[in-house]
Amino acid sequence: WLTIKHLDTNQLQSEFVNYRAGLLPLEVSEYNNLALPYKIFEYASHGLPIFSSSNIESIKLIEKYNIGINMGSSVNEFYQTIIEYYDNDEKLYSWSKSCLDFIKNEGLWKHRYDKIITDYSEYEN
Repeated sequence: WLTIKHLDTNQLQSEFVNYRAGLLPLEVSEYNNLALPYKIFEYASHGLPIFSSSNIESIKLIEKYNIGINMGSSVNEFYQTIIEYYDNDEKLYSWSKSCLDFIKNEGLWKHRYDKIITDYSEYEN
């Protein structure tokens, strides 16, 4: 059920329709705890629920918008989470819909830009 492919951007876009979820098994580290990987937004924009390791900022975003699940931080936890949810069509559909709603309403670069401008404008006064 797992195939690793090396694809360029154009090839990758057409591949997303073949998958049920996007995996982010990043090492839990000081850096990754503060980072928001671009893959979260890429997966969400294609309606792919995100299965992420337990890095703080990623999980805060995933839980806030209900766009996936925390897989924990060990190989065994990853395995258990994938097994538990991979065939749960109802949960995957719910997360997929939430992903698309998130991108439409708050997950685009334009949304982030608008927030930065708004926040910065408050400090000017």
